[in-house]
Amino acid sequence: RRIREAQAARLGHTTRAAAWRSLAGLGATAFVRAFDRAARLQTGLAGRGYDGTLRVLVPEARVSVRFVALSVLLLAVLTILTFALERPLS
Repeated sequence: RRIREAQAARLGHTTRAAAWRSLAGLGATAFVRAFDRAARLQTGLAGRGYDGTLRVLVPEARVSVRFVALSVLLLAVLTILTFALERPLS
């Protein structure tokens, strides 16, 4: 956003060619900054001993019987309505 505002302040959007040039510059700058940030993140992870695996605690997932029953009921109703209303309404 800041780069685009700076380009607009420098009249980078006065003509179609200038707008395309500004857009290309914006894309190039965003790519370089993203690549630099990714490199810094990788360096930080390596400094913390990252070995390529993430160890996380996954909470136990419980299945809601009520939700599953209502979902199946809704699908059944939609299927019945689809077949019932399949005939033309003429």
